[in-house]
Amino acid sequence: MKEKILEILNNNVGKSVSGQLLAQSLGISRNSVWKIINKLKEDGYNITSQTNAGYTLNASVDIFTENSINSHLKNEHKIIIYDKETSSNTVAKRLASEGADEGTVVIVNSQTAGRGRMGRRFISESDNGLYMSIILRPQISASECVNITVLSAVAVCEAIEETSGRGCQIKWVNDIYIKDKKVCGILTEAAMDFELGKLDYAIVGIGVNLSAPKGGFDKEIENIATAIYENKRPCGYKARLCAKIIEKLFEYYPTLTKKDYIKKYREKSNLIGKEVNVYIGNEIESGTVTDIDENASLVVATKGGIKNTILARHVFVKMKVTKAQELTQISLLVAFLAVISQIVIPTPSLVPITLQVFIVSLIGYYSGVKRATVIILIYIILGAIGAPVFSSFSGGVQMLFSYTGGFIFGYFPLAIMCALAKEKHLAIPLGVIGVMLCHLIGVIQYSLLSNITFINALVAVSLPFLLKDIALCILAYFVAVSLRKKIK
Repeated sequence: MKEKILEILNNNVGKSVSGQLLAQSLGISRNSVWKIINKLKEDGYNITSQTNAGYTLNASVDIFTENSINSHLKNEHKIIIYDKETSSNTVAKRLASEGADEGTVVIVNSQTAGRGRMGRRFISESDNGLYMSIILRPQISASECVNITVLSAVAVCEAIEETSGRGCQIKWVNDIYIKDKKVCGILTEAAMDFELGKLDYAIVGIGVNLSAPKGGFDKEIENIATAIYENKRPCGYKARLCAKIIEKLFEYYPTLTKKDYIKKYREKSNLIGKEVNVYIGNEIESGTVTDIDENASLVVATKGGIKNTILARHVFVKMKVTKAQELTQISLLVAFLAVISQIVIPTPSLVPITLQVFIVSLIGYYSGVKRATVIILIYIILGAIGAPVFSSFSGGVQMLFSYTGGFIFGYFPLAIMCALAKEKHLAIPLGVIGVMLCHLIGVIQYSLLSNITFINALVAVSLPFLLKDIALCILAYFVAVSLRKKIK
């Protein structure tokens, strides 16, 4: 009843509404009206009372109720609003399992355990976002569930554009972006009816950043998150957007199996034509997105010209860097290699641990063939002209053609094999081959300059270090994987 009185006052903001009119409209006593008005005042609403005139709401308020949402819809929906819950999807799943009708909308003003795909935390502040879930009961198989997410993404994208005027794009498969930053995430969850082999229900969870939080977004997401409005949003916008999302979703929903929305999804994609890394577990598929097919799968053309169809997994766009940034990154990695080359860790055995193989492998795994080759080439050229970048702060051409200089030339095949491993999903085996090629070049040069047999050279300068270097190469792979996860 409090929400209904507030709604009437808000529709007549700045004007007096008599207590008698409020009582008659709602079928309650004037004393009940008086009590509710006092409660609204306690809640902070600027309402003035005047004898024989009534009650006046002096400033518009952002009313967000079932009625305020349905007032923007042609067809009313059952809308259930909770002040605080774990998540709207959790509540919606419970209601769906209890038999809630298709089209029921669950809204949670503040989520204590909001989450996105793969269980990731979704920050859900009550004043700044819209967190809603819609119960659907489509007659489709589990394999077709991705179409619900695709349809919903198009609906949300168009709803934001039509209510705010801001252009949106879709990052495959479930995120909405404004100017290269995420403004909305969609999480679709479903339950199966195993007897019929079809879905029992599907829950479309939608979380939208309406306005930026006071003080800005948390440090961990400030570079990737945005809101529809940077400052205060227009009064009543939350209800209008919620209604428009519902309207758009059910406009497309009858075409779920016909897939009329795929064309619009493709047009709104921010990935087509871009170079991407597709993360599948700890492996990576790199290439250029050429299309999104009729099954909403991503079509990625690899550098070898092979086109792969990627189902709904995690996709991360490679950051475009300027030439200046590229040169800076290469310079830093060359410097890092030079510094690491000076580290010698003594051990109880006669074989100390040096870390050149680790950093060269890491550069290969992380940088790709072209950049890794350039980095090693610059490192060797610097050393050749006398820069103290080799071990023990040494440099000069003589170091390259010393007994152990072949191992420095061996950095080329080591880095290249690790870079190839990154692209061909044979990380550890190809890395190990790279270590062995590095040792092979070192042993051949040592054998030629020392005038001893290859076997004797192998025993002298390779075998004592080979297992250690293989272990460092493997360690570099896992460090590279961890680094990618932190910046992707």
